[in-house]
Amino acid sequence: MSENRRKGLALVQQLWGAIPPLANDPSPLIGETVEHLFGQIWQREVLKGEQRSFATVAILIALNRETELRQHIAAARRLGHSDETIEELILHVAVYAGWPCGIAALRVLRELQNASGAST
Repeated sequence: MSENRRKGLALVQQLWGAIPPLANDPSPLIGETVEHLFGQIWQREVLKGEQRSFATVAILIALNRETELRQHIAAARRLGHSDETIEELILHVAVYAGWPCGIAALRVLRELQNASGAST
């Protein structure tokens, strides 16, 4: 196993608490995701993981990618971002990316809160 793959898998586990079965899929896309995205890009020193996580959530809100947003909001919460901070980010991004993107993101956050028993 390459060093970048090892680092990538360790980060995936940190973000989501477990290594999802998809991380071991033999697809070149998944391999690059683990080795390059999480094993190299997320490992760079200028931005901390919490900052990269917050930026990723903002981008996914703006792109209205609910499936990936659900995963990355969960990871952001795991890294210590409060629901209040995430909700403020949603509002901020909605102003620039469009209200429907914000409403969709808020719905995702509420679903995650309900699933974890967190208050809204």
